[in-house]
Amino acid sequence: MLTSALVSFFICRYRCHHLKRISWGTLGASVLAGNVITLLSLLFYEEGWDVFTREAWREPKGGWGLVFVFLGFVAASSVIPSLAVSVFYERRAKRNQVAAT
Repeated sequence: MLTSALVSFFICRYRCHHLKRISWGTLGASVLAGNVITLLSLLFYEEGWDVFTREAWREPKGGWGLVFVFLGFVAASSVIPSLAVSVFYERRAKRNQVAAT
């Protein structure tokens, strides 16, 4: 959840700074990027430097089903903090736009 919220913070901050609109794609991208970072860090913790070999990606410990179930739970719990960050920055952008006009 923390990685998704941090990625969401950085993406929203970048988009606001460049006067771009924050959309549902921003939320989806932040959750996806946060989950990929989490997956890679957990695989590195589990496999060590062997994660960079072909054998580590063929069949992880416990199988791929367990990995996808874990990622599903992490993604479901990561949506709410990322949504909160996205809504905060969207309201902030609207407030700045109204103040500018």
